[in-house]
Amino acid sequence: MRYLLTTWWLRIVTTGGLFIAWCSGSTVAENEIHWQDIGQICGRVSSTVSTKKTIRTVDGKVEVREYETPIRLVHLTVYKAENQTSTCCSQRGLLGETVSGRHGEFRFSGYAAGYYWLVVHLKDGDVNIPVRTGKYDKSRCEDKSVHRVVFVDATPFPKVEVRIL
Repeated sequence: MRYLLTTWWLRIVTTGGLFIAWCSGSTVAENEIHWQDIGQICGRVSSTVSTKKTIRTVDGKVEVREYETPIRLVHLTVYKAENQTSTCCSQRGLLGETVSGRHGEFRFSGYAAGYYWLVVHLKDGDVNIPVRTGKYDKSRCEDKSVHRVVFVDATPFPKVEVRIL
């Protein structure tokens, strides 16, 4: 009987300790800037909400497929960040402006390696995305085997995915 009580108590203490360790794990400050590696400031702007399309296959079957939803014809601006802790966006740091294409594609050129703010101007408001990039390289932006996708409505903050095909 004493063995059962000892193991029962040990399980509670161990479980409690694990719970406390989980709760007190590393926390992210609300005002901390989450710099995301993008490699080059070019790619596509998309929504996390997929577009569903119904198609008929060659053998006559009907399938529903999901596709990325590009954000078309949206205004984008890039600002140079003064340092890793600087907030967005000062007019003197303005690098350039563009409008995304039919498939959400965008490109900025002529920048040095460093930290930048990519701002997507949506109808509902601006989305400020902190990105870290290398020096502009036209061939890397035109590389068909690498896709850079910026999901502006991802939570808890916008997400940049660099996909190698």
